[in-house]
Amino acid sequence: MPYDKALGTLSYKNSTPALPILLADFTKLFSSIADFGKYVVNFLFYMFKLLS
Repeated sequence: MPYDKALGTLSYKNSTPALPILLADFTKLFSSIADFGKYVVNFLFYMFKLLS
């Protein structure tokens, strides 16, 4: 956290906006979950095919 010497206070201003970074992280997370879900569905489908 940057310290402002002139005011003697801590500056809470963030130079980089957090929202695009958070959106990118959530997009990666959800795409990973979706990919995993596809593998699970395919696995269950093939197991069902083998057992029937």
